[in-house]
Amino acid sequence: MSHSSTRPWYADLVNYLVTKEFPSGLSTSQRDKLRADAKYYFWDTPYLWKFCVDQVVRRCVPQDEFHSILTFCHAHSCGGHFGAKRTAHKVFESGFYWPSIFRDAYHFCKSYEKCQIIGNITHKNQMPLTNILVSEIFYVWGIDFMGPFPSSFDNLYILLAVDYVFKWIEVKATRTNDAKVVLDFCHDSHI
Repeated sequence: MSHSSTRPWYADLVNYLVTKEFPSGLSTSQRDKLRADAKYYFWDTPYLWKFCVDQVVRRCVPQDEFHSILTFCHAHSCGGHFGAKRTAHKVFESGFYWPSIFRDAYHFCKSYEKCQIIGNITHKNQMPLTNILVSEIFYVWGIDFMGPFPSSFDNLYILLAVDYVFKWIEVKATRTNDAKVVLDFCHDSHI
């Protein structure tokens, strides 16, 4: 990585934004490019900010901050040791910008020692899968008695059956709360 004594990548942009003068030695096409690029940046001392295409304003960072930002977005609490593309998007989500972010994230992730030691997870190291129990409609029912209630046409109980998936309800008023009533109910209702 670069040292802090080097000139930031955005030095010409800042000088142009502040003074409206071009650096010496630029060709006409370089001047046109600098003028066109400057429309997307603004200087608010001590930072340069960029209006990005996703309508988010991000802070431009110098080269000496790239490594610490990539380390944080790749390996620390907001990271997750994801690949280069995801790490670069984490940097964007954190509000930072520099033009070579995807290339730098690729080189960073490719050379990050912990990720290189661990490598990819093989089938041998994966956790065993657990099957998911799939319940179809009218496949699993919950059945229970309610009561006793005051007698109504000699019925004291209510037998209630609820489908677990669809929540369909079947109800029958009964005189007793025994297994024979449940069997008859299931046979009659096709449960």
